[in-house]
Amino acid sequence: LALRAKITDYLREHPGTPGSTVATAVHVRKELVLAALEAMQSSGRTDYFQRGRAQLWSVVAESPTCP
Repeated sequence: LALRAKITDYLREHPGTPGSTVATAVHVRKELVLAALEAMQSSGRTDYFQRGRAQLWSVVAESPTCP
């Protein structure tokens, strides 16, 4: 959970970032960050677009909760 929070915080500040750059920024092994990003994508929290061979990750815009 802490890793996902770090990733989310970083991607909010730096949308469109490659997974390897996220891993470097949060000081966690690339394999763990990529696995977390894919899990977060499955749950709809992140998404990426492909540029060449790179997957550029961003946080999916959260819709406001209605009262």
